Amino acid sequence: QGVDYEMTWEQQGTGNAKWYVYTYEVDPSVFMQGESMVNGRYSLLFYSEDEAGNKNTNESNEAGMIQLDNDGEYSGKVEFTLDDTAPVISVVGIESGEAYNATNQKLSIFLSDNTPMGIVVMLNGQQIQLVEEEGANSAAWLIWDEAEGCYVLNVPEQNTLFGRQSINIEVTDAAGNVTETAVTEFTVSTNLIVRLVVNVWFWIILAAAVLLTLFLIIFLKKRKAG
Repeated sequence: QGVDYEMTWEQQGTGNAKWYVYTYEVDPSVFMQGESMVNGRYSLLFYSEDEAGNKNTNESNEAGMIQLDNDGEYSGKVEFTLDDTAPVISVVGIESGEAYNATNQKLSIFLSDNTPMGIVVMLNGQQIQLVEEEGANSAAWLIWDEAEGCYVLNVPEQNTLFGRQSINIEVTDAAGNVTETAVTEFTVSTNLIVRLVVNVWFWIILAAAVLLTLFLIIFLKKRKAG
């Protein structure tokens, strides 16, 4: 007292019906290390004892006994989480700028944080809703894979020329910290032409072939003219 917290009291009632209300104010420094917040799960227990030996805590009922609710939890518990760290997102299965020869490609999304999280997944600008079980491979769907401990996004092929796809993921934890990541400019298609069109090396080789052809034509014309 006087260092980590301050306690004040206020008289209620009069005469034989007089009693006191105790107020505890915890200093924020107990949750800090230097200038940084110490993230984690906290549980606070406040204990008071008067001159007559009566004892009480914030986890006690009027008789001074620990009070449990129907779920077996202390009804007066003060528990909370401090969290100023954004969630971490890791994705496996699809990389930006890559082409996949498949009718559908799955992206595994792994999340890490110390509080519950909410996730929003956008495929080509459309939000994909979380479902309980896998859908058809020809459709986009998002499920939670309990065995792998990750979300799984099914991305169906898209066979339009220059039809590269993109995925945007936003994760928000219980404290409101937000992390975003994206996988962009990738192609899922069983069509060889589509995969070639989006391949940078295809255009480089094509341009080189065109330049070489033009060079040969000019060279042969000059030689014939000579």
